[in-house]
Amino acid sequence: MNSIHFPALDRAEKKRNSLWSPPEDLTVSEFADLYRVLSSEGSAEPGQWETDRVPYSREILDTFINPDVSKIIFKSSSQVSKTEIMLTLISYAISEDPGPILFVMPHLDLAKSFSKERFDPMIRDTPRMDGKINIAKTRDGGNEIYHKLFLGGYIKFSGANSPASLAYRPARYVFADEVDKMGIRGGLTGKEVIAKLHKRTTTFWNSKEVYVSTPEEEGSSAIDEEYANSDARIFKVPCLKCNVYLQIKFDEHIKWEKDRPETAHFECPSCKQKTFEDDLPAMNALGYWEGQKPFKGVAGFFINEVNSPWVKWTAMAAAFLHAKKDDKTLKVFINESLGQTWKTKGEAPPWENLYDRAESYAIGTVPQGGILLVAGADVQKDRAEIEIVAYGKDLESWSVEYIVIQEPPTGTKLWEELADLVNRTWKHESGVEMSLQCLAIDANYSQTEVCNWARKYSSRTVMAIYGSAKALLPVNRPTKVDLTIGGKKLEQACNLWPLGVNKLKAELYRWLNLDSPKDGSSTLPGYCHFPKYPSSYFQMLTAEELKTIMVKGYPKTEWNLIRPRNEALDCRNYARAAGYRLGMDRWSADRWVELADALGIPKESEKI
Repeated sequence: MNSIHFPALDRAEKKRNSLWSPPEDLTVSEFADLYRVLSSEGSAEPGQWETDRVPYSREILDTFINPDVSKIIFKSSSQVSKTEIMLTLISYAISEDPGPILFVMPHLDLAKSFSKERFDPMIRDTPRMDGKINIAKTRDGGNEIYHKLFLGGYIKFSGANSPASLAYRPARYVFADEVDKMGIRGGLTGKEVIAKLHKRTTTFWNSKEVYVSTPEEEGSSAIDEEYANSDARIFKVPCLKCNVYLQIKFDEHIKWEKDRPETAHFECPSCKQKTFEDDLPAMNALGYWEGQKPFKGVAGFFINEVNSPWVKWTAMAAAFLHAKKDDKTLKVFINESLGQTWKTKGEAPPWENLYDRAESYAIGTVPQGGILLVAGADVQKDRAEIEIVAYGKDLESWSVEYIVIQEPPTGTKLWEELADLVNRTWKHESGVEMSLQCLAIDANYSQTEVCNWARKYSSRTVMAIYGSAKALLPVNRPTKVDLTIGGKKLEQACNLWPLGVNKLKAELYRWLNLDSPKDGSSTLPGYCHFPKYPSSYFQMLTAEELKTIMVKGYPKTEWNLIRPRNEALDCRNYARAAGYRLGMDRWSADRWVELADALGIPKESEKI
């Protein structure tokens, strides 16, 4: 007689057995080799996980169940399987030792995508997960995306831009991915998220914290600071000829013939043997992790694309040769390929150098090559200082005029004169009359008066701004500020734009350090031209420098005044922000020509 099967009862029995059965005596890497399946949605090599494919992952995985380790720090480049390593740790926790899990990404949208595109396929494709996840059947699909129940716990997906989602929720396990990118689109920074997540674990004696990221800026990098406070492990591999072990460093050990990245190879500093990338798997297989500092409960790991089985040394060499031509692309290579922090260059040139190289074009006239006219205004208690700046192709710039309006912001005269300035025109060297396209005005000192005036204009014409040390982009998303005048709330709010002043200052000082063009040769992108201003202008322009100081035992990089006045520096950065707001960073050479044509500037200009 055929037996009758009831699927619901079979599932219930399976759940009961999994609750009462003791976990297998497996390391996490052994668990992964037996049960972890890579999904096609997120892996270039879908199928059964093989730890031997990424030998450096073995110790990272197995450290997760070391009772002496409370926190794991994984500082890395891209393309080293860090996301799959995190998913493996999560799958082990759910399957073998369940408890509440918090998983945080820089933004809630990214957390949603991770839940749908990486976590759900892992559950679907890994038989060991079958029957362990209980997806709530509610009308609100968001409950299934952000909050998933499993036997013995739950996993909550959150974003750093949603601080409320991190509060009032205890967790045994916390994971945070790309902590250095947190705060870029608003919300908590990586350091703030780490502090909050640590508090969520305090009720669990056996908690684990895992923080993963490619690093960003030196001095403000959360992952760099956490790694520095760990035992700082590096992955050492042998030279296959002399058996000397070392950490492969791209800038020291990867060599190639001049302008021939296809010849890239590893050169042993001991025996000078050349080893090519086909031998990297054998080197990795013999590698081991070595701590650089005493172990105090925090295991830190650092590795980059040099050891990746998916990135060729020849490709890295080619990428570096391309990236080094521009600071923006070089930063991406340093962060994403080498897994290192980017050191902002903040050394101002001597003001005398800028004063001596000032040019003879007329103040108040836009020189040939200037296409986009913008301004930056700094408001003080008794005056406003404004710089008019013209930008052209490759972000080459010309200071057109520096104006001081000696009127306080509390009166009406200052705002009348600023209104006249918005409506004024300046003559281009070709004879064309040009008007301001955008004025960025600082609201730090007198926010109510500045915002009340700025709200009368389109934000593409006048933008109220304030400097923010935490803002990670030159111009960030604005916030609306409600204004009350004489106890009455005004109907139209003001958009207040936060500026990443640290980035703007660093960029400007890089440009100011560019060499002057010689013998009529073309200038480098970003080169700044000045008329013959008095020396006080150039002293204000170079009035700050970037210094690294120690705060509670950690290095912190910040800008410091070296002279009492810096209004010219602020005005120039505000004008730069105005151009950024209009999109000039994305304009092609053809776009600049189109703008020149629209203004009626003759095409024969050498600068266009």
